[in-house]
Amino acid sequence: GIENATDSTIGGMTAGARNVISGNTYDGISMDDVGSTGNHILGNGTHANLDHGVYVDKAQGGLIANNVIEGNLAYGIQLYTDADGVIVTQNTIVGNGRSGVIVGGNATTASDGNLIVDNVIAFNTFSGVRSYWAGPVGTGNVVRANVGFGNAGGDFPTDPFLASGLDLVDNTIADPLFVDR
Repeated sequence: GIENATDSTIGGMTAGARNVISGNTYDGISMDDVGSTGNHILGNGTHANLDHGVYVDKAQGGLIANNVIEGNLAYGIQLYTDADGVIVTQNTIVGNGRSGVIVGGNATTASDGNLIVDNVIAFNTFSGVRSYWAGPVGTGNVVRANVGFGNAGGDFPTDPFLASGLDLVDNTIADPLFVDR
């Protein structure tokens, strides 16, 4: 549920800022065309491949910034199936059950023009950042100036399948030196 909700709409599950969002059966936040800033999003989901910290679908813009996204059952942030023009910045994305961030699309739509910049993405069970395309491959998705570390499947993709549709620029692999993970 949500604790200390100051800017939230509960029901359609769009969240604003300064919330603790934890223990939800499905995604922590499911959104389109809105923002999520300054939240602690942790421990959400009961379906290992389907429930994420933040799930963005059919968006035309949006901001995911300055959140701590940790320990969610699947992906920390999923931009899928048609999330366009979303900015993901200054988040700490750690210890999620799949990857930290995934950008993708289904058989007919693709996520395009997203910017993933200045995040710390560490200790996720699979990869730090990756893509998945069931149909057309998205374009203009930039992954820039992020710090990745200790993601079990790699921090930033080198496999062409996992990197397709992503422009990887100036990312760093370095221990973020958390005081207490």
